[in-house]
Amino acid sequence: MPDDRPMVMASTFRAWWQSLADQDPDLVTPGNTLAAQELWSTLVTIGKRNRAVIVEHPGDDPTVGGWPELDPDFDWNGDIAIDDDAPIAEIEHATGISDEEPLA
Repeated sequence: MPDDRPMVMASTFRAWWQSLADQDPDLVTPGNTLAAQELWSTLVTIGKRNRAVIVEHPGDDPTVGGWPELDPDFDWNGDIAIDDDAPIAEIEHATGISDEEPLA
């Protein structure tokens, strides 16, 4: 069964991840409604579903337990499926990284 969800380049996902991980978790970028921690939690959920993130915590709460990490064995040259309702515009705004511009 094909996955009909929108896709983003894995390299862009990784750049978003790194940018949000470096921000104050309580920071709400002017113009956004979600704090950096909420946006990062969205990336954890997406990354976990795509097997791009190693999660060492019980259940589905990314705020409990060990710090999730990017999987170094993931194909970072491919794509990652995202949810239709993922706050991509807010992630782009908070990180300054567009999902439409290829990263080196």
